[in-house]
Amino acid sequence: MLDSSPGRSPGHHAAEQSSSPRQRATDFVVRDDARGQSYNRCRIMPLDWSQCAALESVPGKVSGSWVFRGTRIPVAAVFANLEDGFNIDQIVEMFEGLTRDQVKSVLEFAAHTLEASPAG
Repeated sequence: MLDSSPGRSPGHHAAEQSSSPRQRATDFVVRDDARGQSYNRCRIMPLDWSQCAALESVPGKVSGSWVFRGTRIPVAAVFANLEDGFNIDQIVEMFEGLTRDQVKSVLEFAAHTLEASPAG
């Protein structure tokens, strides 16, 4: 588990991501820390995260998963918590070291990328 710090919100999700940093479409396994045994799958649209300045993938750091630069927080954890109804401020409070600007940057990157993608 990537984040099991005490005092986290009941719906707080950490995520485990595929180890290939070059993989563009990735499945994520999301664990519900509040219950300890509930697993869900979510799929993030195929995005080239290497073009997002707020993220990094470093071999040996969280298995090369895409994380917020300077942290061990996977981008997938933010999307999973958004999907569960948390807002940006609540998510920032859940993850020590994560800033509102980082989350907004990733969301803006994703929105811009998806708007620019050809409909298929």
